[in-house]
Amino acid sequence: MNTFYLKRKNPEIQALADALAEQGAQSLTDALKAGVAIEETDIADLDKAIANTTRPDIIQVYTNLRNGSENHLSAFTSQLS
Repeated sequence: MNTFYLKRKNPEIQALADALAEQGAQSLTDALKAGVAIEETDIADLDKAIANTTRPDIIQVYTNLRNGSENHLSAFTSQLS
C-alpha cells in the first residue's frame, strides 16, 4: 500500500485516514467508496463549522469548501452507479 499522505496530529483522524487509505488500496470500487466516505465526513464537519461561526467571511470559505466536497461526492457516487 502506498502510504504517502500527511500524518495527522489527532489520533482519531489519523485512524480514519489509515482505514480509508487501506480500503482505497483494495480496488477501484473500494477507492471510490473511500472517496465517498471522505467527502461525507468533510461535509458533516463543514456543516458543524458553519453552524459555529457568525463571521460572514469564514462562512463563505466553509461554504465554498462544502460546495467542492458536494461536487466531489457527486463525482464519486456517479462512478459507483
